[in-house]
Amino acid sequence: MLNYFWIEIKGKNTKRLLVKIFKENINIENIKYEKDRTLLKVSYDSYKKIKQIKTSYEINIIKTSGKLNIIEKYQKYKISLLIFIISIFFVIFMSSFILFINIETDNSNMKNLIKKQLNENGITLFSLKKDYDYLNEVKSKIKAENENSIEWLELSIKGVNLNVKVIERVGNKNKENTELKDIVAEKNGYIRKVYSRKGELLKNIDDYVKKGEIIISGNIHRNDKVVGKVKASGKVYAEVWYIVKLNENLNYSSLEPLNKNTLKLSLKVQNKEITLFKIKTSKESKNRTLFKNDIFTIFLKHEKNYKLKRDKYTEKNLENILKTKAKNEINKTLNKDEYIIKEKTLKKYVKNGRMYVEVFISTYEDIAKEQNIAKIEEEIKEKEE
Repeated sequence: MLNYFWIEIKGKNTKRLLVKIFKENINIENIKYEKDRTLLKVSYDSYKKIKQIKTSYEINIIKTSGKLNIIEKYQKYKISLLIFIISIFFVIFMSSFILFINIETDNSNMKNLIKKQLNENGITLFSLKKDYDYLNEVKSKIKAENENSIEWLELSIKGVNLNVKVIERVGNKNKENTELKDIVAEKNGYIRKVYSRKGELLKNIDDYVKKGEIIISGNIHRNDKVVGKVKASGKVYAEVWYIVKLNENLNYSSLEPLNKNTLKLSLKVQNKEITLFKIKTSKESKNRTLFKNDIFTIFLKHEKNYKLKRDKYTEKNLENILKTKAKNEINKTLNKDEYIIKEKTLKKYVKNGRMYVEVFISTYEDIAKEQNIAKIEEEIKEKEE
């Protein structure tokens, strides 16, 4: 590999120096002319000969090529290269160890049990990764030693992670809480969020589900086989639709308070009230007892006066009133974490002085409902028969 230098020549009319170089029969590989300088690609011997020519021009090496260039770059980046090589070897070395242990269960007691069993079998954080056969051996051993509490167990290595999947054995204690169940859709709707705590998730976000469809199954499958059964749990938030039909009279009556109220002096004898006299007044006062014994009571009573006012809604106002009423009816059925997404009037008409509306309302609500696995399986058998 030949070594070359790129040198720059600076000064006025650099072509004069080039004439001298050619006269001296100095070999030049390449020439580039720029505005303020001339660039030459030359060998090391040619560079030394050019430097010996007496001249006032400024001559500098700006770049090397060939073997010299490689050596120069190595000298410049050797520390970075060394760090990179060490990092590669460190990553390769660390990838031989277990850096994370993920145990998929919400039961803290079960997690502690699994950690203890793994530790007794030499599987801990920063221990060397184990092969498939050894993991199977440990899995069988843990299941055998804890057959009353572990239904199914799986150990797998992925990268630097040891993933542990475990299903607890359903016992006779707390039968009501450990009963095998699926989570099914209580209503039709589009799934918007799913929080699956336990069980196998069968539906995804934006899936449409019908009432009774299984969303989180209590049957746990591996390779198309049921390897365990649990009480599925979780929340399923979906967009649900309602159509609310309401009607109201366009004419309405209301009580309008008057400026003048009534103040009565009354006598009460054995639950019978007698008005002694009354006056009209614009002042408001509280009811007061003036005299009381075992036979009768004398008291002042303040009453507000109203007049009956008859009026008529505009169609737009009544439509808004009925829409609000429809929303209130739906809101009464929703929990704190549920809400109305939107509402829209689908149909509106007036007949015999009454307005009839159909309001479409979509809600965000939890449609998860527990259902016994056994019950579902029985229903399937009945349909097949």
